[in-house]
Amino acid sequence: KNMSKSSTKTITVAIAGGGPSGLTLGRHLGREAPECFEVTIFERGAKDRDQGAGWDVSAEAQASLQRAGVNPQVYQCPGSDNMRFYKAGESDPLTVLRLPPYLERLGVKKAYLGLDECNLETERSKIINALVESLPPSTTVVNDTVISEATQDSEGKMELLGRDGSSLGKFDVVVDASGVSSRLRRTRFTEDADSYYTGKCLLRSTLDNPRKTCSAELSSKLSGTTGFYGPSSDGLGTEEVMLQRFGVHSPKYTLSLTISIQDPQRLVDQLKFEGIHGSTNDPEALQRVKDYVDKRLAAFPSGYREMFDGISSAHVTRVKMHPSYEEAMKSTTPGSDELPFLSIGDALHALPPWSGMSGNYSLQDANDLATALIEEHQKGDWSSESIAIKFRELEKDFSLRTEDRRKEVAWTMDDKDYMSSTPIKDFAMVGRITNKPWSWKDPLQLLIAGFMRCVTFLNRFDNYGVGVL
Repeated sequence: KNMSKSSTKTITVAIAGGGPSGLTLGRHLGREAPECFEVTIFERGAKDRDQGAGWDVSAEAQASLQRAGVNPQVYQCPGSDNMRFYKAGESDPLTVLRLPPYLERLGVKKAYLGLDECNLETERSKIINALVESLPPSTTVVNDTVISEATQDSEGKMELLGRDGSSLGKFDVVVDASGVSSRLRRTRFTEDADSYYTGKCLLRSTLDNPRKTCSAELSSKLSGTTGFYGPSSDGLGTEEVMLQRFGVHSPKYTLSLTISIQDPQRLVDQLKFEGIHGSTNDPEALQRVKDYVDKRLAAFPSGYREMFDGISSAHVTRVKMHPSYEEAMKSTTPGSDELPFLSIGDALHALPPWSGMSGNYSLQDANDLATALIEEHQKGDWSSESIAIKFRELEKDFSLRTEDRRKEVAWTMDDKDYMSSTPIKDFAMVGRITNKPWSWKDPLQLLIAGFMRCVTFLNRFDNYGVGVL
């Protein structure tokens, strides 16, 4: 192959995926080195697609967005940097993760109490819209485009093919930021390294205004993230209902029900959704969701099922994650080491939502990749070969920084599920976190339980922050 080096030539970059990480990467390159990069972002969804909710953006991810020119005030939900968890029907919470205002006024920082990961919730659409609006002319977004394959020609260029096999263009670099269900992942890894189903689905709905459909008692308990735990319909397990605020200028919440199920398609068929991906606001489909929830939460105290009466959209998320870096590297596609191709974010190292870090790692990847590409161009002698070498280094770095969190949340269908096997009378938050029954002999559980009880106790002096929606 012709690996001729280039000094001043513009690097053409194709990014698969117009989510926060793909757009952030495009924005960094276009903002800091517009004369060096020509970027095309391909997004399979429509321009006005449902953007979903958000997540609590970490300090590192905030720095990446700030570098892209997106101010945190644009996307953060004021007062949402806290979590409260209740047993359904009880007035006091089991656990509160929140820095009490009286301690904050005394100069206490979140990090002092181990709460540095409790960040403000965000509205994903605000992040995406701010990034799209600020993209320079050297960066183009192409919507409604599915990429089926990436190949390399004899000159080292990467060619992207569309759904029908037609060419979408040739590029010096291809970055896959298209998420956990990426089609392009096979460019680098075989099917043995595909994401695997964890045995759990999330039935997620949008609740536009809890004040309209929730009782005053429930509304007062809502915070950034609020969890309610109650008995399963058969009394043998515990059900979890989570509410996560994501509206910046309105009290919008994501209302989620975690469901353990071997075959996720069965759930989709039962709800008569058109597919396992995408969101629906069809009234008949939403009514089926409400009917399903009524049966599933039949043993909850009255008032909790009614939260779903006000939902405006719903979708089913099949929770998947990728194998570890060590396992993935056993299944690389032959010849892919030399490709100027790199996956980032959930396309490389997908973690389940309960990790709380997938979106943050994605933005960190975008930030570090932009820096590396700019430095590579500045060397003055870049080639597809030199970029491929750098990409393999970044691939390892990006993957390994997720490994500790991966080990904490790596559930599979073979694991015994704590929630479905634990009656509500025996339920403990530490068991939910570690996915095993409480034991005084478990040092990790003792450490976690002690931390949570200490922080919850400190919040008791201002009524756990209850009363502010």
